[in-house]
Amino acid sequence: MLMYMRKILNAWLMIALIGISSWSHFAQAQDFYTLTLSLNEKEQGILQSYSGFLARMGFENYSLQAYQNMLRVQSGSQSNREKEFILKRNTQRFEFLNDVHDLVALLMVKLESHPDNRNQAIEQLISMTVFALRQFPLMGLEPVKEDVLGNVFGPKAEEIREKYLLAKAQKRYREEKAILMSMAMKVILPSMDPEVIDSEKDLISKIDKLISQSISYQYEYAGLQQNRYLGKALAVALMRYAHLHDDISLKALLKVRCLDAGIDLDNYISDTLSFQSSEGMTKKVQVRSGDLAVEMSVDALSFAISVGTNPTNPQDLKLAQSLDILNSPILAPHFISNSPYQELVTKRKSNIELTEQEERVMQVLWDPKNLKGFSHAALVDVRRDQETGLSTVWIWDIYPDRNRAGMRIMTADAFAYPEKYHRIGFVRYSSVKLLQSLKRQIAKRGYLDFVWSSYQTELTKDNGYVLNRSQRYQWPSRVDRKTVSRWVNLSDQKAEDWYSYELAPRLMKLVKSYFVGQDALAYSQDFLNGASMAYCSQMPLLAYLQAGNLDLQESPEEWGKMARFAKTIGAIRYDLSERIISPNGLVWQSGIVEKVFITEFAQERVIGQKLHHPLTTQRMTVADARIEHGKMSADQNLFQALLGSSYLKDIDQVDIDIDDDEF
Repeated sequence: MLMYMRKILNAWLMIALIGISSWSHFAQAQDFYTLTLSLNEKEQGILQSYSGFLARMGFENYSLQAYQNMLRVQSGSQSNREKEFILKRNTQRFEFLNDVHDLVALLMVKLESHPDNRNQAIEQLISMTVFALRQFPLMGLEPVKEDVLGNVFGPKAEEIREKYLLAKAQKRYREEKAILMSMAMKVILPSMDPEVIDSEKDLISKIDKLISQSISYQYEYAGLQQNRYLGKALAVALMRYAHLHDDISLKALLKVRCLDAGIDLDNYISDTLSFQSSEGMTKKVQVRSGDLAVEMSVDALSFAISVGTNPTNPQDLKLAQSLDILNSPILAPHFISNSPYQELVTKRKSNIELTEQEERVMQVLWDPKNLKGFSHAALVDVRRDQETGLSTVWIWDIYPDRNRAGMRIMTADAFAYPEKYHRIGFVRYSSVKLLQSLKRQIAKRGYLDFVWSSYQTELTKDNGYVLNRSQRYQWPSRVDRKTVSRWVNLSDQKAEDWYSYELAPRLMKLVKSYFVGQDALAYSQDFLNGASMAYCSQMPLLAYLQAGNLDLQESPEEWGKMARFAKTIGAIRYDLSERIISPNGLVWQSGIVEKVFITEFAQERVIGQKLHHPLTTQRMTVADARIEHGKMSADQNLFQALLGSSYLKDIDQVDIDIDDDEF
């Protein structure tokens, strides 16, 4: 009895520590920790061990962190409605990561604590990992046949397309959830005894809820879609299990199963990323915390940036030319508003299938000779586990979307969505050159108490953002004067240690504060920056400035003559007096760049990715859904027991529309 009371007390203490961000957040925490009351002392220890590991790997409780900081803002001497709004939204946006964390930790407890079911559990968890890692056509990129839209174009077409794809997403979501649930149950309840299953309806319902919430984000039309958070968490957890048990065969088997499914497991458990070229060649790049990730997207923004801004330093110009990321204004007629290119881009964004001729035109306009430069930038965050040697790569970015607020934490494979017309790159700054640059800057300007000045922003009644040009916001340095003084006295031989153990951790801590801290940033499609809004490339520069008193753009780029002319005639509305921070400009800083890795044009990011085929090509039931290297035959007893669940009613009758290349 005393032991039982102690478990209850411990569970409620955990809930208190987790915090209550909302009733739903409280209910989720209560559900999970009530569920763990049935665990014995050994199982509780296993749960704590895997919980800590997953948090170190990046599966943190960001919702709690955002909520706690929202409370601090509310209780502070100067309440800030803008920050409260952003933090409240971020409290809700990433709650699913808690569900991923809880589900995987619980599955690993069952694997570790039931050796008699080890082989079956491992088989199910491998299948579950491969299934959750596989890529599939994005809801937002799948072409919609023209007859779905009729003769409707513009905003109305966007609305019709969104409803159409959401309907397909809901059906697909139910199908995927059913398959994952079938696998999870054979780990959680290995005996599959009807009486045991009937007595565990509560447990089944809660596991189902965790699975539902773990994958729901990837079916939101404008959501995170191709980010394989659940698969990534399962992969690192299984590899940790293999490491702890010195099971080399399990490591090899998981890699082989992933390889057979067209998945490079190293992309999820190491700091080395692989990219497939159009010729089928594999290119690899090793990344580290603080590296810059850049992307060229399908629209003409990258062209506009590459002709609108110019390097001021001759050496920067030389590097930019060698990287082939500068464009000529002579090509501008290809990309003006009424050009064939823009019409085709609009058609693609409406998800109307292009004709063969239109595809040819698109490819000509997307030729590397015509379109260069980058339109998006982000920061790389590498998490390492000393115990196992495993690493996870995350990419923090701010994506211009006026309907959402706050930053995103992306899996590396989903930073650039699988897309035919794009390229991405990774830029590494030299630790020695960065340290030398800091020394020059401090000698020239001294220590900066405030590293950035911007317009203040205000939240409108409909939760939009407006700039208040009468108010300026001063961004403070987040490294003290004494620390910077010590840094400038370091020798070049100490530069790598300085970067790895002092600057990079400060960078990542600061980036998290932009996401869930009191420095939380919102973003806007506007090119202007403010205290609570930013465009993508402002974030990496601001992070380096605040974390290190260090300016990545000693010689910042300037607006070119073409941009100034366009401003003069009223063709663009951007304030050209503001400092320029383009993704290109962060790449071509020759004084600090050590290495640049750029993928090629017109590549398919994912092997076997077929954006132009329909989601449904073959009909089968859940019980027949084919998984890598075999079939998952769902136990009828299980599904009979599940019929009473509010989440899985009649799930054994679901028809799965499935494509061979997808499952």
